[in-house]
Amino acid sequence: MISLLGSNGLLPMKARSHILMENDLEAEFSMAETFGERLKRLREGKGYSLEQLAVRTSSSKSHLWELEKGRAPVPGGEKLALLARELDTTVHALAVEETDPDSADEQDRVFFRNYRSLDEGTRENMRTMVAALKKKP
Repeated sequence: MISLLGSNGLLPMKARSHILMENDLEAEFSMAETFGERLKRLREGKGYSLEQLAVRTSSSKSHLWELEKGRAPVPGGEKLALLARELDTTVHALAVEETDPDSADEQDRVFFRNYRSLDEGTRENMRTMVAALKKKP
């Protein structure tokens, strides 16, 4: 058996760096969330059961379960849009692994999507409030 340890009983720095890099990469990949894991986290964050989300998105409970378990392919655009809307997120945040749904950018996207769905009177009230907030010292 060949020993990789130096005379001091420790791995040489180059070997330690390589091991640390491998461990960091493993940690990074293990932290990456799958579509199904994101779907489940967002669903549970809203307090929805599988059945409740199924009804709200015209899906079957079993299909959502299969999506969460990674046993069904990521759905197409229309279904993704329904899921994202019900989970107060964006299609991008739901479908793309690297997106942080808690980031300010994603929260802004959700806000503006919701804003666009408001009636004109409510949007005008919001514009007036924003203008008033901008005038504060």
